[in-house]
Amino acid sequence: MKQQGGGQKSFTWDDPAILLGIMAVLYLGGWGAWYFAHDKIAKVYTYIRYVELWLPSVLGDFAALPGIASINQWVGRMCAPEGIIGACQRDFSSVAWGEITSSSLLMNGFFLLLMVILSVRMFLRINKTHPKLRFTKTHNIKSFVQENKAQYPHLRMFAELDLIAQPLDHPVFGMSQTSRQFAYRHLLISGWQEQSDRSWAPTLDREKTTEVMRRQLGQHWTRVANLTPAETLLVAIALPRVVATDTALDDNAFKAAMADSDYMVAWCWDQFKAPAGKAEQQGDPYAWLKPEVPLEEPRAIIQKYIKHPNASAILHAHAFVRTIIFAMFFQARRLGVLPPAEMRWMRFFDRDMWYALQTIGRQAGFPEAPGILSHFLYECKAGMSLAEPQLDKAVNGLELAMSAYKYSEADKKRYEALQQERYAAAQGAALDEGAA
Repeated sequence: MKQQGGGQKSFTWDDPAILLGIMAVLYLGGWGAWYFAHDKIAKVYTYIRYVELWLPSVLGDFAALPGIASINQWVGRMCAPEGIIGACQRDFSSVAWGEITSSSLLMNGFFLLLMVILSVRMFLRINKTHPKLRFTKTHNIKSFVQENKAQYPHLRMFAELDLIAQPLDHPVFGMSQTSRQFAYRHLLISGWQEQSDRSWAPTLDREKTTEVMRRQLGQHWTRVANLTPAETLLVAIALPRVVATDTALDDNAFKAAMADSDYMVAWCWDQFKAPAGKAEQQGDPYAWLKPEVPLEEPRAIIQKYIKHPNASAILHAHAFVRTIIFAMFFQARRLGVLPPAEMRWMRFFDRDMWYALQTIGRQAGFPEAPGILSHFLYECKAGMSLAEPQLDKAVNGLELAMSAYKYSEADKKRYEALQQERYAAAQGAALDEGAA
C-alpha cells in the first residue's frame, strides 16, 4: 500500500504476496531440513515419543490391552529398543515423513484431549475458589452501602440514614427548595393578581426578599475566631489549596499544603459518628449530624496559611465571609476538582452553607444562596471588596424564577393559610413572652 504524500510501499500483513512468500520460505525451509537432516530429526522425534510412551509400551509386553498393544507395536516399529530400558536400534535414515506425521496426529490429538480435560477441571476449581467469584454477592442499595462503608467515609454517614424513606421537602433530609417553596417558606409574596386564564400571579415583596438575601450573605470578615463552625471548616479545607496555587512554592511546600487540605477533608468526616446501642435510642436520633466540632485544629490550619499573599489577596478583594469562601473555592479548584461531594456532611450540619457551597461555580444559584452569589459577582466585576450588600440581581432572579410557575386558586389559598398560621404562631409567642 502507498503512503499518502509519497511513492514508497509500506509493509502490511494483509498483502497476499507477502503471505505467499512466507509460506514458500517455510515450505522450502522444512523441505531442506528434512532432506539434509531427516535421520537426526527422526531420531530426536522418536526418542521424545519413546520417553512419553515408555510406561504403556512396557505394559504392552505383559498384557494385550486395547490401545496399550498399539502403543507397544508402534514403539517396537519406530524405535526397536534393546530390552525394557535400552537405546533404539532402528535405522532412522529409513524413517519416512508419513510415519512421523501419522503418529503426530494421534499423539497431538491425545494431548489435546488431555489439555481440554485439565483446563475444564482448572476452570471449575477457579470458579469455586477465586476470591472475585467466590465472594460475589447480589446487592441492593442498602447492602451495597454496608459492604463499602469501611472504605468510603461518606458511606459511614449515609449507611445510618434511610434517605429514600424521607419526603423530598423534609426540613433536614429534603432536597433544595424551588423558588416557589422558598417564597412560601419566607412569606415573600405581598399580593396576588388574577390573570385572564383564572390563574394568579404573585407580587414579590422586594424589601422583605432583600432582607432574606442579606441574611444569606452573612457577616463581614473580621477575624478567624468569629467564623461559624461551618465557615471555619470550609476555610480550613480550601485555604491550603489556595496557597498551593502559588507557583513560587517548592515541591515540598506544595505537597504539604495539599496534604493539609486532604487531611481536613478526612478529619471533618471523622467528626460525624452515629451513636451505637442504647445511646442511639436516647434523645434526638439525628443529633450526631450536628455535633459540637472542636475547632482548635481547623483554626490552627487557617492561622498557618492566612498571611500568605494568595490568602491576603482574597481577603482584600471580598468583604463578607461567605464571598471569601466562594473566592477560596474558585481559586482552590484551579488545582483540580474539589467537589461539594467531599463535604456532604455539610448538608445536615449547616443546610444554608451546604447550598452556598453547591452554588459555587454555577451560573444560577440555589434559592438558599443567591444573595451570596450576587454580591460575589459584583465584587469580582468591581475588582475590590464591597462593604454594602449588592443584592438586586438576586432579588430580580427570584422574581423571574417565580414567574415561571402558574399559580392556581389552591396555591393562593395554601399560601394565605400558611401566612395566617405563621401570624397566629407569632402572636401566641408574643403573648407567652409578655406573660412571662
